[in-house]
Amino acid sequence: MVTARASTAAAIALTMVTACDRDGDDEVSRAAQVYVAAVRSVAAEMPLEDPDELPIVYVVSSGDRPIRGDVQAEVASALNDDVDVLFADHRDEALDMRKPNEPVRDGGRLLAIEPLDEPDDETIDLVELEVEVYRSEAEWSRRLVTFERSNEAWSVTSSSELEVGEIDESGESGDVDESGEADDTVSASVTTSSSP
Repeated sequence: MVTARASTAAAIALTMVTACDRDGDDEVSRAAQVYVAAVRSVAAEMPLEDPDELPIVYVVSSGDRPIRGDVQAEVASALNDDVDVLFADHRDEALDMRKPNEPVRDGGRLLAIEPLDEPDDETIDLVELEVEVYRSEAEWSRRLVTFERSNEAWSVTSSSELEVGEIDESGESGDVDESGEADDTVSASVTTSSSP
């Protein structure tokens, strides 16, 4: 089931999220701030024909447990008026399985990201996540994304592609793992460390 729909305003060049909500009253969790930065980064890559149109990003957990409901609500609130963000329990909910190459519904993107727990150490200001950005079976990538906190705001500071999936001219999947064998699996891991 798709939950936590948020509508969100198109010039999203900066992927920063502050630690307070729009009213400045409640502190937003680190996990929500990191996810907001990730969603904004994906949305910024999406070409939109209509300037009034909002980018659509589905978010699904790539781990063995879902993204917590309270975190989903924080993300939806933070992205209000900038991105249509929808959380899905399963990736298939975001895909149009009737169309060739199973594209994301409504021309959107699917962001598969690991559930992120709150750290025991509040001084941690660097998070690396392996994520998948999926448009269709013919266009997806697995990336290592680094998020950093600076002045109580989290932002994407680097992103490197680990694997790119595309369909070659024969219609066969062109993704190959390091051993040279086809690899259809996508794994995700979370590594956190504190900056000196």
